[in-house]
Amino acid sequence: MDPPLGQERRGPVTPSSSSRYHRRRSSGSRDERYRSDVHTEAVQAALAKHKERKLAVPMPSKRRSLVVQTSMDAYTPPGTETYKHLFSRALALRPEQTVLPLVDKANTVETRRGVTFQHPEIIAHTDVLTSTLSEPYYWKLPEQFRGSMITAYGGQLKYAVYFEAREETGPSSYEPQVIIKGGPNLNILMTRHIPGLQIGTLTRHQIDMTEHEWKYADGRSMTREDFMDVLFYVEYILIKASHGNLMRHSRISELSLTVAEEGRPSKETLKAHQIEKCDCPIGYSGFSCEECAAGFYRLRSGSTASAPASRVPTAAGMGSCVQCQCSGHSSTCDPETSICQKCQDNTEGDRCERCAAGFYGVVRGFHDDCKPCACPLTNPENNFSPTCVTEGYDDYRCTACPEGYEGKYCERCSTGYHGNPRMPGGHCEECKCSVWGAQPGPCDPVTGQCRCRVGASGTSCDQCMDRHVCGAAGIISCDDECSGLLISDMDRLYRIITEVTLTSPLPPPYKVLYRFENMTEELKHMLSPQKAPERLLQLADSNMGSLVVEMDQLHSRATKVSADGEQVEDDADRIHKRAEDLEQFIRDTLLGARDLQSKAAELNQTLSRNDGTPEKSLEEMKEEIQAMLDEMRKRQLGGKKNIADEEMEYGHT
Repeated sequence: MDPPLGQERRGPVTPSSSSRYHRRRSSGSRDERYRSDVHTEAVQAALAKHKERKLAVPMPSKRRSLVVQTSMDAYTPPGTETYKHLFSRALALRPEQTVLPLVDKANTVETRRGVTFQHPEIIAHTDVLTSTLSEPYYWKLPEQFRGSMITAYGGQLKYAVYFEAREETGPSSYEPQVIIKGGPNLNILMTRHIPGLQIGTLTRHQIDMTEHEWKYADGRSMTREDFMDVLFYVEYILIKASHGNLMRHSRISELSLTVAEEGRPSKETLKAHQIEKCDCPIGYSGFSCEECAAGFYRLRSGSTASAPASRVPTAAGMGSCVQCQCSGHSSTCDPETSICQKCQDNTEGDRCERCAAGFYGVVRGFHDDCKPCACPLTNPENNFSPTCVTEGYDDYRCTACPEGYEGKYCERCSTGYHGNPRMPGGHCEECKCSVWGAQPGPCDPVTGQCRCRVGASGTSCDQCMDRHVCGAAGIISCDDECSGLLISDMDRLYRIITEVTLTSPLPPPYKVLYRFENMTEELKHMLSPQKAPERLLQLADSNMGSLVVEMDQLHSRATKVSADGEQVEDDADRIHKRAEDLEQFIRDTLLGARDLQSKAAELNQTLSRNDGTPEKSLEEMKEEIQAMLDEMRKRQLGGKKNIADEEMEYGHT
């Protein structure tokens, strides 16, 4: 653990040479000398900063605050100078980075459980963390604080911490405050110890990014060479989050890292000090010669020049910068992966080792290694394949002939196509033979002439010859016993007319002309389009269509009439059934009347008997009989009978 700030320990100063630092990087480069001057301003600034240490500066909040500015040795190593065009810039968290992960000391377990954000602080709640992490645990800084951090040398790592616990001293009090791991082999671990913090006090740390007061993991003091190696590639930065004993929560805020960048001076910018500027040998660049120059890439120990390297340093070490291996067709490559960039002379590949699409040849380092594919000619109008492959020493084969082309160089047309691709401007076209005029089979591969049927002519056999009628139905000859004779007579008359020479003045043969005119009119009428076979067929087809439509309509009507007949039959059955029911009702009524009549007769007989004494008086019986007769007279059965007769008549019809 470091001594208190008031009793800062200062050991003997050991100059650290940047040439020695780079000589170890470049794997033993010999006789490499570098300019190294100590800039007076840098020394004075370091001394002033070392003396202006302020403690216990009150904050406007209710918390007690403490500003801890870590000490910095007044010595500026040789080989460093203030670079006049470099200015300081604070590298901070981005707006969306409101939560930082927590890890254990070895960075093997990571979690975000129990981490919340309350502007402007990130808070770790111990009661949630104990199930995942054990003390000590650390805040892990995000990706912008990783990678190459050479320009952070001489800057400051700043942050503010606050915690609440039962006791100020606990298991984590003697653990490093900051841990940084990196280096070309990712195997250097350096730590920074800071005295214990106070409970309930917001404390600001400003840690100088120089080798002074940084320790190895075993407690030894850091050397400048190893410190620069760690900054060459930082794998992670950890800031302690566990403090005191029985901590309830821990907070961090105001996190930033000062780095240097090129820019123009202004009132707001501050010069960056202690950034070394080395004179680099051929193939190296950067302030500390940590980068490969343009045209070079980093070859790590144990890897071969032909295998692309990884972008991230590995156990192979920093390696050395060697010239790009691009087969003589490019002067630039990726400085980490060695993949060639901007391949020229029609080449491509990680090493520009093969010809680009559309070219062929063997890449040997000459500008004419790759020649354009001629498929079959090199001009764009006659180059029908975008790719080809090398065959033999100086030959090739086209690999993407389009449809209609075939051959090693796409130099001829496929079956069903015609043309001459080897002639400038020539190409292959599909044969367009007439369906009705051409015979089955391909056309001529050069001229495109189709094989025509009798009566057809033309390249595509789509023209009809004289004395023929052509169409989708086929070709019909007009040389029959009727039309053929008429056409022959017309041809003969035409020849006679054309053979007559009227050089001498002769009277016009009006009779003959009138006769010819009449014959012409008759022939025109006979051969009019209205009487042509095609026209007649069209009319017949049209009439047939009309007849079919009428038949469909009649069929629909017959179907409807049949359906109506079935409905009428159903209605007749229903009405007949009702008539039968009504007839049965009437019969039952007549039977009831007859029964009533017989009972009345029996009653009369009973009344006429002298051997019996009636239960009622004669007058009462007469009244009952009269009531029965009146009831029977009230019933009008004539209407029911008429209805029954109508129903029966309608049912029989």
